[in-house]
Amino acid sequence: MQEQMQIPPEKEATIVYDASKAENAIRELMERMALASGSANISREPAADVVEEPDRVIILFDVPGIPKERLKIVVGSNYVEVRTDPMPLPQSKFVHLERMANYRLQRKIEFPFKLKIDEAKAYLKDGVLQITIPKIGENATETELTVE
Repeated sequence: MQEQMQIPPEKEATIVYDASKAENAIRELMERMALASGSANISREPAADVVEEPDRVIILFDVPGIPKERLKIVVGSNYVEVRTDPMPLPQSKFVHLERMANYRLQRKIEFPFKLKIDEAKAYLKDGVLQITIPKIGENATETELTVE
């Protein structure tokens, strides 16, 4: 069993502050690159949570502002991949480009077990894409999902 790192209470605020500074710096760098070269040329990974249960796996992707018609979901025998192209931008001068919908998104998550791809389901609600897939599919290869 993996041992968790213990953080002294007096250091917790510093760690949270440092993480926020790092996230802000990364966001600012991505924005500068997008403004210089166009956001369509930059790929980002949506944040994801994975919950493994005895008989299934549930994956939650943050995809705020992206309609279900733009999401492409591929489920393989031991992986899930989510992709989308950026939303078209109006012909205006942008000062900020932070929203995820402005970028190409792509994220692939692999598992050490087989998935029943023919029983996979995808739902989109409030900017969160939920994919639920039963485990242990022996003859599966790959399938594409439609968001319900």
